[in-house]
Amino acid sequence: MPPHRVFISLRFSEAMEESEALKKALDKRGVPTFLCAVASGNSIADAVIEAIDECDLVVIMGTHTYGEKTDSKFSSREELEFIINDEKPFFLVKMCDRFKHAKTRFWLPPTIAYHPWQPQGAERSDPPGELVDAIIAKLKNVSGVGAPATQQQPQQQQATGTVRATSLATSSPSSASSSQVHGVRAVSGGGAEEDAVRKLQASGRSMHAAEVVQLMHAFPASADVQWRACQALEDQSRGNPSARVQAAAAGAIDAVMRTLTTHSQNADVQERACAALANLAINNDNKVAIAAKGGIEIVVAAMNRFSSNGGVQHQGCVALAELACNDANKMAIVSKGGVDAVIAAMQNHGKKAVVQNNGCVALGILARHASVCQQLRSKRVAVVAEQAKRNLPANAAVQDQANRLLRQLA
Repeated sequence: MPPHRVFISLRFSEAMEESEALKKALDKRGVPTFLCAVASGNSIADAVIEAIDECDLVVIMGTHTYGEKTDSKFSSREELEFIINDEKPFFLVKMCDRFKHAKTRFWLPPTIAYHPWQPQGAERSDPPGELVDAIIAKLKNVSGVGAPATQQQPQQQQATGTVRATSLATSSPSSASSSQVHGVRAVSGGGAEEDAVRKLQASGRSMHAAEVVQLMHAFPASADVQWRACQALEDQSRGNPSARVQAAAAGAIDAVMRTLTTHSQNADVQERACAALANLAINNDNKVAIAAKGGIEIVVAAMNRFSSNGGVQHQGCVALAELACNDANKMAIVSKGGVDAVIAAMQNHGKKAVVQNNGCVALGILARHASVCQQLRSKRVAVVAEQAKRNLPANAAVQDQANRLLRQLA
């Protein structure tokens, strides 16, 4: 067994305090962990390379500029290249909403497994128990040996920090595994789960909705399964009225809403699940069912939680627009904060055409109800529509929908 079983890869300027705390927690659990004491450079490159090569698992502290190319001949960019090229098992701790550098996003795409941790203040020196447990579980999966039995602690039931979720990062589908409480981007808890992901990826659109829902029930903690299942339901329901009915009969509405709740901290899953819900909501009976089951609140919560994520805002607006094609739902959308969520989306994503367009569509549908229209006027929605026109003067769709909305508000 190598002297250090875990190697922590990081940007020193962004995650040193958190990395030191994580190393301390792992060491305390009997897992020897390598953390370079000084910023990577020429003098320590050999030691770092050797430590990565000999360890069982690399923990990547995925901060905003992780993977940045620096003047040093050996930085987090070179570490990441070596990890990927050598197919080293790794565990990604996602500490930002989006990586700054395209190459990092290419190597660590949104579909890869991760455990989110974006601590503030004192939380930086107190890694969540779930995170430590997940790393040790991943270590055991890739090496066959976890922490010493005498060092094991009961799994924490609540994380310390800004999130409550566990997911296991991996460099390849074949080595993926998962043990999580509130799953976020979990992947592959063994061969059956890997098969489910591959099956959904290859033929999800042509599968019967009941089979898709069955896989969602079988792997509730796997964000990869949930993401691909939601994509399958979204694709099946697009332009296919009978598929929407079949999906609802198979329990797809409950399954998608459970995904939105279980994976509430995963923006990618939230986006895809909102898209699936939107397509299912084209059916009138489904509109009523989704609202009755709390779907409006769940969509609004997703939009509020990921206000800076254009994909979530786009699909959230689409879902609310579809749900709004029902008078009772219109009133519910207003009372549950849906109008404010759409306005915020348009204000925060002024240059994103799909948000502006679908935001105008959603507000326009809501404005068809006289009482709601009056509330939209009081919220100065006309100003938002005018701003959309100014933001995207060359976009015909946005201009058209904004003008329609303005006419309804006049």
